[in-house]
Amino acid sequence: MSSNEARVRSIFETHNRGPDQLLASLEEIFDPDIVWTPAVIGGLEGGSYHGYDGIRRYYADREDVFGEGQVHVLGCETVGEDAVVAHVLSTGVGRASGAALEQELWMLARLRGGRVVAWTACTSRGEALQVAAS
Repeated sequence: MSSNEARVRSIFETHNRGPDQLLASLEEIFDPDIVWTPAVIGGLEGGSYHGYDGIRRYYADREDVFGEGQVHVLGCETVGEDAVVAHVLSTGVGRASGAALEQELWMLARLRGGRVVAWTACTSRGEALQVAAS
């Protein structure tokens, strides 16, 4: 396992401990210029979030939509010199509906100096590889 793959796995572990844990580690995990592009899932709007303020806003938006949730890493692969594609199962519970949500995603993380500069959720491995190549 590459150091970038281990780094991405550890970020998901931090995420799964709760938003407060991840937000407390923002500067350690993410580059100041981070661009986070989530998949449209469970009523969360599409688009990208930029910088630390964007990550904070994403978690606030996410909290409005989901009551709880975890991301389970099914596998990771290094792509090129600076990217990792993590195959994950994202689970959650809709805050309004109470319905359980589950979605398989491929998360592309581009890293620089051990910190994530771009994080993109894709709905297929092919899409993630295409984003990695661009």
